[in-house]
Amino acid sequence: MTSERIRIVSEGYEGWNRRDFDAMVSLLAPDVEWRTAGVFPGLKPVYHGHDGVGRFWQSMQEAWEIIEINPHRFVEHDDKVLAEFHFHAKGRGSGAEVKMEWIHVFTFGDDLVVVVAGYRTIEEALAAEGIPAAAIRGASRMAP
Repeated sequence: MTSERIRIVSEGYEGWNRRDFDAMVSLLAPDVEWRTAGVFPGLKPVYHGHDGVGRFWQSMQEAWEIIEINPHRFVEHDDKVLAEFHFHAKGRGSGAEVKMEWIHVFTFGDDLVVVVAGYRTIEEALAAEGIPAAAIRGASRMAP
């Protein structure tokens, strides 16, 4: 059975993939902190609040013609949901494609996400977020 927090994170990804900013941001606390993974040049390392997330969103939408985020594993631990996902994007104008795996960790306060943190590897995410490796053992991967 899927937890409420995993459902919220999943709905956020669905909103992102539909390019529905309002649906995605409605799941975030007004004072959310959005930490990027440092993968793409030109993005700030941290964005604050709905306005900041909007600036991040706009930067991503302007750069990419296609952006798809397909989660393949969710792990809930304490007030966090770790999501492993496949990212696929196609550059606007250039047509350059990017395909990569990475991690988001969502920290919840009540029913809203208060922090979204991006990581390049599962090891980096676990260490930074204080999630024990045992928390992901046995967590099943979803079919792609």
